[in-house]
Amino acid sequence: MSKQTSTDTLMKLGLAGIVVGLVAIAWVSAFLGEFLTPTGMPWTNFTELAARFKEGTFAWPGAATWIAIVLALMALFGVALLSAGRGGTGSAAQRELGGRLATGAKLAPLMEKERKKDAAQLHPKAVDLPPGQVLGQTAAGKAAVLYQGWRDLGVCIMGP
Repeated sequence: MSKQTSTDTLMKLGLAGIVVGLVAIAWVSAFLGEFLTPTGMPWTNFTELAARFKEGTFAWPGAATWIAIVLALMALFGVALLSAGRGGTGSAAQRELGGRLATGAKLAPLMEKERKKDAAQLHPKAVDLPPGQVLGQTAAGKAAVLYQGWRDLGVCIMGP
């Protein structure tokens, strides 16, 4: 069984990918911008380019800025298309778990209507008795508050 990659490692890889992508967009836009607005920069010789940058004689082609903007927008559009094609967000394990969560009729006893009815049966003379202790909200579908009834016992285990 293979070891899962940590979230920290995935974040670092994602950041490295973004940096490489931005550098690639900058270089390609400068290379193409050189054809439209020549500056005499050696865009294919990286050592000469780095030396000129260090000397302060680096010249950025004017058209390269607009080319960089267009390339960045195209990259964002491509990432959006790839993300949309994945079929949702979250890992496969999260999507599989979401299919097993209780919905509808299984959650009805925890909803406000049922809990108010139960609270009224428990204390018929009480006025404005809340439905119970708030447990949380539903994770899928229409957002609804879930309540723990006054007769129920709850055990909460909290982390640090």
